[in-house]
Amino acid sequence: MCEANALQPADVPTCLTVYVLGWNPLGTISKRAQEILGEEWLFHTIFQENSGGQQTHTDTAGLSAERALSEMTSLVKGKEFESMEQLNEFINSHLSNQTRMTKNSSLDPKEMAQKILYDAWEEPSVPKRIQLAKQALQLYPDSPDAYNILAESSDDLEELLRLYKQGKEAGERDLGLRCFHEDRGHFWGLIHTRQYMRSKEGYANCLLMAVQIEQAEKEFVEMLDLNPNDNQGVRYSLLSIYIELNQFEKASQLLETYNEDSAYINYSRVLIEYRKSGLSSKLDRLLDKATQQNPHVIDFLLGRKKLPRQSPDYYSFGDTNEAILYVNANFHSWQREGKLLQWLKRTTS
Repeated sequence: MCEANALQPADVPTCLTVYVLGWNPLGTISKRAQEILGEEWLFHTIFQENSGGQQTHTDTAGLSAERALSEMTSLVKGKEFESMEQLNEFINSHLSNQTRMTKNSSLDPKEMAQKILYDAWEEPSVPKRIQLAKQALQLYPDSPDAYNILAESSDDLEELLRLYKQGKEAGERDLGLRCFHEDRGHFWGLIHTRQYMRSKEGYANCLLMAVQIEQAEKEFVEMLDLNPNDNQGVRYSLLSIYIELNQFEKASQLLETYNEDSAYINYSRVLIEYRKSGLSSKLDRLLDKATQQNPHVIDFLLGRKKLPRQSPDYYSFGDTNEAILYVNANFHSWQREGKLLQWLKRTTS
């Protein structure tokens, strides 16, 4: 395994000496330690966040929890704990202080660079944010988040493509081939892979903006292979690509894998059915399910309501924000289907 906090709390013995994120006498990281310090356990036991059922549309909303997890893994690095309770007590004793660990002489250049980059994400001043990103690169040149921050400070598509690609390549060098082999399927659940996944997503989105659809598809497919849990929601972009390219078999496979009751999935089923079979009898059932889950989509598609200029940061399944996000991403695909829109108008009037 690569050096990282790993995924699941799993079946952790209460009487077992572990080397949390450090090296055991054989020179390998304890898998039990990684399980104990898994993100799910830390997040639900220590960093519980009450979001009221809302989903996050942007990465930045989760960076605070990610930073806390990163700092905690640095804090316990190399320490020994004999039980889950002892580890829990240690972490809680530090959290109760409610102060961020700003000084830690044991941080290596990579950890110091990432600390600076977390500061940069929170920095409202664009020039200072850029300065911090460059400072992090001086400490650790293979820091993907530095390129991500520089990219977010630019509005030139060519520069965006270059910066996100540099971030992606830096992440590949930093993680190494072994990590891609051994941790495939668990990316994003591992804190140290998130910088790379942010670069890859940014690069894929910019490829879409540059109408390099096949290349964007390749990036999104790789992301789902690395992280089938799809915390970043790239399945939605990939589904739109398949619909755009009339690749209905691939779209159906994706829908089967992510069979959720969301506006994006339900309305995509309607659009796919129409593209395949026209105004079929099945279309009525699919539309009925879609409108029951989120009726607001129809109003935006038909122009009964105007889309806001700014996309929402949060949404809940079935609410107006979810509808806005779906229509923003797929409005052009629906507008090509005049007969379908006329049918929608008659059916929902």
